[in-house]
Amino acid sequence: MELSVIVARGRDEVAAFPLGRNVHDVGVLVETGVAASVSLDVAAEAVSIGTSLAVAMDLTGTLTVELFLMPDDSLVVNELAPRVHNSGTGRSRAPRPPSSSSTSERSAGWGSDPRPRTVRPPWSTC
Repeated sequence: MELSVIVARGRDEVAAFPLGRNVHDVGVLVETGVAASVSLDVAAEAVSIGTSLAVAMDLTGTLTVELFLMPDDSLVVNELAPRVHNSGTGRSRAPRPPSSSSTSERSAGWGSDPRPRTVRPPWSTC
């Protein structure tokens, strides 16, 4: 099983979006389900890995980490993208991170906006 976590890091904080479970067809991502049905320990470890990588890279902005969930519940990093990667494009109606604003606002160091938002993919016409 492949999972993905998206973290957004600003000057003073890091927030993670809910963990996604990726479904592939012939090697092509066709769906990312949010939130992934995994144990709390696995979800916490995935967020910890994403957060640790963003901090270690001194990244400001968004980082997507795709991970393989192994049979023993360990996680292996498969891919990193310093942006919302393909596993994040379908998350237009996913819950926002707690007390967070958009990644661009977070990166700029602006305050949080508690209002809920629906973010539409760039190809959306509505």
